[in-house]
Amino acid sequence: MKYAVIGHTGDIGKVLVKRLPNFKGFSKSNGYDLVNREKQVEAHSIFMKVIDEIVDYDVIFNLAHDNNLQSNVLTAICGRYNEKNITIVSVGSDITEIELPEERAHLKDYQFFKKKLKSTSILLKQQMEDNPNRKVKPRYVSFGMVATEKMVKKNPKMLNYPHLTVEEAVERILDAAK
Repeated sequence: MKYAVIGHTGDIGKVLVKRLPNFKGFSKSNGYDLVNREKQVEAHSIFMKVIDEIVDYDVIFNLAHDNNLQSNVLTAICGRYNEKNITIVSVGSDITEIELPEERAHLKDYQFFKKKLKSTSILLKQQMEDNPNRKVKPRYVSFGMVATEKMVKKNPKMLNYPHLTVEEAVERILDAAK
């Protein structure tokens, strides 16, 4: 099995790739800046390059979230490679299931894009299942707060509330790929 990880240098991605025997990572750190807002033409070109390279992988982990990025990656792969036996696991968030209180209004954009990812995942999964010629398997996994280094540093009180460790989140992501 060959694995591709979009967002392999984030806190969850770093732990995930330690569990994968054969992977390629795509992130800013290795020249795949998919969301460079100052160089959008270049970012689109890099995005298309990633989509071209993805064809060689059996499982794709869609971790890097930045506005529409995860939904765009999922849509592009399902549209372009629908006859290839590829599993794409998109990581969402349980923030899609709650009404945000006023003091969390700063999370509304994040919530919006995670809701878009969830609905796109559900729709594409149904389309793939309805047509036996389509072999791409979109998978969606979500969970609540994860105690990543970045999150704990930003909000140490989060540890007083229900949360997953990074290792528990990675286990759920790997389970979704099965």
